[in-house]
Amino acid sequence: TAWKAATEAGNGNTTEKESLTDKVALATLSGEHSLAELAQEYDVHPNQITDWKRQLQDQAVGVFDK
Repeated sequence: TAWKAATEAGNGNTTEKESLTDKVALATLSGEHSLAELAQEYDVHPNQITDWKRQLQDQAVGVFDK
């Protein structure tokens, strides 16, 4: 899966993992796919996706507060 490949890259570079995290979090906001569908597609627990979504929303608030 995409998440497993990103975490097992082994090169110490977290850019690929961060990119996937952002991609999944944005996908939850779009509403095109259910949480269960995204969890299955990216082989990530639904709770993890919910956490990423919350983090993205929290960071977005900071952008507009400036």
